[in-house]
Amino acid sequence: MKKKLVFGMLIGLFSLFVLVGSSFAEDTFYVEMADGINGNVKNTFGWNETPWLHLHLDPGDWNISGTVWESPSQKYYLTTSGGTSQDFWVSLDFGEDVNGDDITWNSVWESGLWNLKGIYLGVPQGYHEYYTTSFTVAPEPVSSALFLIGGLSLAGVAYKRRKKSSV
Repeated sequence: MKKKLVFGMLIGLFSLFVLVGSSFAEDTFYVEMADGINGNVKNTFGWNETPWLHLHLDPGDWNISGTVWESPSQKYYLTTSGGTSQDFWVSLDFGEDVNGDDITWNSVWESGLWNLKGIYLGVPQGYHEYYTTSFTVAPEPVSSALFLIGGLSLAGVAYKRRKKSSV
């Protein structure tokens, strides 16, 4: 519930900055996907990896960011961050679903293309930036092969049982 309140405040602050004609700060802001805090930049993750969003923000007294993570099946998850740091790393291990329930990456991951959309506010400087990025979750070839082999062997056992019971 706290995150919904923070996200609502982000929207309100953004609206205020737009209405008063805020100016943009130096263009040092960027976003990228990484495989952990201070990790390697990457855009494709395996099933056993947790994707992290790295936000490199403009310097300021206080920075606030809100992100909406859209899964391949179009389910939405929210994350917020704030503080005086210029770098933030955000994962869905610290997110919530649209009902306000806490989630972890392992409880929501799906293979396919994920889209992230967010806003970053520099307070009290009065500047803001939108950001979008995406990443893909792809099963590793070995994991997929083992999954298929296991499924085929289970199907074979079920077929033999059905054939044996019909005799």
